[in-house]
Amino acid sequence: MRLDAFRVSMIAAAAGLAVALAAGPSPAVELQIINGVPSAQQLEDALAPKQPASTVKFRGITLGNQPPKPPSPGTPASAAQPAQPIQATAAIALSINFDFNSDKLSPQGLQVLDNLGLALKSERLKTMRFMMEGHSDSKGADDYNQKLSERRAVAAMEYLIARHGIDSKRLGFAGKGEREPLDPANPEAAMNRRVQIMNLGS
Repeated sequence: MRLDAFRVSMIAAAAGLAVALAAGPSPAVELQIINGVPSAQQLEDALAPKQPASTVKFRGITLGNQPPKPPSPGTPASAAQPAQPIQATAAIALSINFDFNSDKLSPQGLQVLDNLGLALKSERLKTMRFMMEGHSDSKGADDYNQKLSERRAVAAMEYLIARHGIDSKRLGFAGKGEREPLDPANPEAAMNRRVQIMNLGS
């Protein structure tokens, strides 16, 4: 799937927020796994800063949360290369469903994103910046899963911008493919298909 002009402008804007310098050693933020359709208040509470920025850690493994560099005109999102590790103050994994083998959001996915949009406009979060990461299970080829995870992260980001008026400068995206499963023992498990949201601070 090629990016249209709107998506290219989204990526260019997102690149501005994705400059997060790696800091010295600090306690890791634990990734919170949220199933179902959480309320806007639950999402606001989960994404509110809990400590100084640090790398995101889950089950003792530090995840390399890396945003893409802005692509050249006409370059698809999959060609964007990662930059530096991202420092986060909070991180959650959401079950945002898409149509099978597609980046089209399901009704459940839209409901989750509607509540997320409300949370991002709350008093506690309205000045914060966020990174959205798409993840897939291990079904299918690695390259295909990488591109699909990118497209799904972009779809979620675009929905928040278009539907809820979230400033594109507050949002960035990255696709992780199948590389960082929540359940490494079951790489095809449904829980591995998710979108992670990280609070990058103000």
